[in-house]
Formats: sequence, structure tokens, C-alpha cells
Amino acid sequence: MRSLLLTSAFAILLTFLNPCVTAGQRSLRVLVDASKDGGLWWFPQGRDNTFDPKQYHQGKPLADFMRSKGWDVVELGRDQVITFDKLRDFDLVIRPSVFSDYTLEEVVAYRDSVMAGTRLLLMGSSGTNDSLAATFGLRFDSQSRFASVKQWIPHPLSTNIAGKDLPWASVSESPTSAVMLAWLNQGEGNSRPVLGYLSYGSGYVVFVGQGFISPDPEPSFVGSLIGAVARYSPEEIKRLPLPAPVAAAGSSERGPRLLTPVADATLPQPDVGEWRFDWDDTPGAEAYEIVVLGASAIFPMVETTTTTSDYVLDEKSGYIADHNLRGWSWRVRARYANGTWGPWSAIRRFNVSPRH
Repeated sequence: MRSLLLTSAFAILLTFLNPCVTAGQRSLRVLVDASKDGGLWWFPQGRDNTFDPKQYHQGKPLADFMRSKGWDVVELGRDQVITFDKLRDFDLVIRPSVFSDYTLEEVVAYRDSVMAGTRLLLMGSSGTNDSLAATFGLRFDSQSRFASVKQWIPHPLSTNIAGKDLPWASVSESPTSAVMLAWLNQGEGNSRPVLGYLSYGSGYVVFVGQGFISPDPEPSFVGSLIGAVARYSPEEIKRLPLPAPVAAAGSSERGPRLLTPVADATLPQPDVGEWRFDWDDTPGAEAYEIVVLGASAIFPMVETTTTTSDYVLDEKSGYIADHNLRGWSWRVRARYANGTWGPWSAIRRFNVSPRH
């Protein structure tokens, strides 16, 4: 053990400023495994298969957020091979949403590393094969839904999770030993959990149905979640109390009534024909926000404001791939003259015709 001379006062101050660093210990080491990234983390880098963490990419704000805490953060470029030794060199591994899958050897490396004590934050997304999640008995829903958490257990891992509308992929399968902490619905029926953790050997896995890569201004859920995983050891996480769930305040208000496209309509490819969305006028509204989300998307295709009660996507380039044709959704809310937002409309789904 490395010897380090610190006065008691300085040691206390150091611990207060950074609870992950105590006297005689190195700073927390964090690995961001973006080796199976399809563009979410590294975009716009990667065209020439080079990845520079110092240059701008979509994951940089989150990586810099962690570095601002004094942590040693390493970001893996696409196509790097995962090994047990590589994982065990870090205290915390963050796995953003994936595009390509892991090899059997890489999955075994992850399993053995968590078994040996690694803390893994597993960000899941819909519509992708994820053998890493499967090896821990986890599977995420095949479709994303734009929603907010309606029920959660007060816990360090769920801090700041309520009240934010995001594209979520709920957890459709999990082992019986998993502890669920947040749901998109209230009550017992049709459970849609989106956050939980699983003790595994000497380590643990925190799983969340979100592909977020950028922290919101403090306080934020992503910042709180990463901070909690960094703060609590595998033994400490088991001892944290699990109080009764609490529910978000409900609302009897209804958002705008959607008109067209009708439920389960089939729209043309965007490079062939326009997508037209129409809804009822809301009395007193000065603008509307519309969100259009692909079934397996992390970011909405459309998230914009219009002053009229309709919106036309007239995209002359680009197309929707065959595996993303079904399960699209859209919804709308009104903004009033005083700047406040009304409730969201019901979510309506549609499909896209295949390319010819």
C-alpha cells in the first residue's frame, strides 16, 4: 500500500470535496465502453476509424462531467476488444447503448469481471441485440416510449429521476434477484420498470433503460446515477434501505386530441412522400411541441415547436431501414401565452412503408 502523509484536517477536507477519494487511495478509475458504439457516443468522429477523446463527440460532455470530479476516465474507441484484464483495471465501467454485439469471449470477460468486483452501469436501448445484458438475465423492450417515470423507490440510484419526459426502453426480462427502483406506470398491472440493480458475485450491475450520454444542468438524473454508482461499493449497495415506492402527482387534464395520421396508419418513406400530423386546436395556446419517435430510437426524429395545430415533415433525402418500419409514435402538447406547457396528448403509433 502506498504511503501518503496527510494531516487529519486535510484528509477530512479531501474526503468532503470528493467522497470517492480518501486518504491513501487513488482517484476513481472509470471506463466508458463505447467499443460497440454505432454513433451515439462518438459521433461525428469515426469516419476514418479514429477516435480522439479530446476532440468533440456526443459523449464528451458526460466524460468531461466525470473528469471534473477528479476521476480518471478512459473512453474506448469503436472495435476495441474487451478483456478481463482491461475491465478489472477500472473501478466503474459505463456501457452506453450498443449498435453491434459482443463476442462470446467479451461477454465472459464482463461476467468474470463483475463477479470479481466490478461495478457496471449498463445503459440499455430497444431494438438491438445485447448479449451482455442477456448474460445477466436482462432484456429491454423492443420499442422505446416517450414518457416520464410515474413511480419510484427513493434511493441514491433513483435521485432526480422523476418529472422528465425521455425515450425509455423498459426492462422486459430480469432475474428474480434484481431490485427494481423505477417504473413508467403506477400500480401492479402492466409493469414497465426502467431502473434497477443486480448483485452479482463480488460486484453489481445497475441497469437503466436509457441511452443518455449528456448530463443535464445540475441536478440531473444521469449525474446523480453515476455519482451513486461511484459512491457505493458492492457491499454498501446491499445495505441501503428500500422504502415503499412513491408516485408522481397525477393530472386529470387532457392534452390535444390527435387527428391524423390515425392509429396504426402506414406513412410513406420520407424521401417519397411527406409526413403530415394534425391535431385539434387548444384554446389559449400560442404554440405546440410535437415529438416523433422511432420504435428503437434513442433520440426523437422530430422534436420541434410550431405555432399551428399541424406539422409537415417534408424530407426529400434519407430513408427508414426495413428493421425500423414498425412501432413509430407521436404526441403533442400546447404552450400558453404565460409560457407554461399543458399536458401531453395520448401517444399514437404508426408504421412506415418499406422501400421499393
